[in-house]
Amino acid sequence: MYVFSSCLFFILSGACVNKKDCSSLKNGDFYYKSKVSFAGSMINRNDSMQIVTDGQTGKKQKEKIEWIGPCTYTLYPFPDNDSLNPDLFPVKVAILDVTKKYYTVHVSSEHYKADFTDTVWIVK
Repeated sequence: MYVFSSCLFFILSGACVNKKDCSSLKNGDFYYKSKVSFAGSMINRNDSMQIVTDGQTGKKQKEKIEWIGPCTYTLYPFPDNDSLNPDLFPVKVAILDVTKKYYTVHVSSEHYKADFTDTVWIVK
């Protein structure tokens, strides 16, 4: 009985601690550093739009955000800008976990065959 109670407490307390609230991530400044290219990017997000600035080149890309769930969105490039990675879009992003300093995401692109999990840092 003690083991069952301990397991139940652990499961319930973990569920409460890890409850994610993605609403704070719809607006703000974020930093992402790719594990593949080691290049960092600043992201300025305003609900349905974000501007990604490449840390190495300073090149900016404006992206449309379509929220398809409380913690899931799809990214599309705006037609009037020069895309940093045009073959990547559309990109589906699922927010997996949120902390005070960062959040983790699962990123997938069917066209580009990208599928990975990574960390995005909260700047403000």
